[in-house]
Amino acid sequence: MASPSPPELAARSPAHPWRRDIITKYLGTDPARVDVTVTDGVVTLHGEVEHKSMVPLATRLTRAVDGVVDVVANLSYAVDDSHLPTASELDPR
Repeated sequence: MASPSPPELAARSPAHPWRRDIITKYLGTDPARVDVTVTDGVVTLHGEVEHKSMVPLATRLTRAVDGVVDVVANLSYAVDDSHLPTASELDPR
């Protein structure tokens, strides 16, 4: 089995742009909760983000990184925010 290339090793670093900018800055998620691996330009995100709506956002932001050819998002979420409550659901009268 070949050793990971320097870019693949760099992606695992907490200081890598995927972790620093995308995961921490844009998603507001602790980078320790999302593991990033890169193989031949394919980025795999594995872990948990806070909201369901963050999964497609993480995928789009990662795909926009120079050199990324594809993204596999194996992400779970803590809160399903895909359904916003209506006014009647919020007011139990």
